[in-house]
Amino acid sequence: MRGLGTSEPQDRLLTSDELAGRLGCSRDTVYELVRQGLPHLRLGHGRRAEYRFSKEEAAEWLKTCREANSARIMEHSRPTERLFERRRYVGV
Repeated sequence: MRGLGTSEPQDRLLTSDELAGRLGCSRDTVYELVRQGLPHLRLGHGRRAEYRFSKEEAAEWLKTCREANSARIMEHSRPTERLFERRRYVGV
């Protein structure tokens, strides 16, 4: 059911081009995200296949990726911070 004042249904799926526009990236980047696990529906077979994306599922997947990436960055930065702390106190 459409909400008042909206021109599209809430559960409408996005095309690759629409998702790329919302993310501010190219369609090729969207295809790379699909290869990395972005949830999608594939319509058709072979080279003529098209993808459709749920706005909610794409947003949740991207949020999970950002959180995992942030955790990985923090994990890798901690040993470096300790190394610099040791170097500071070695010469004192």
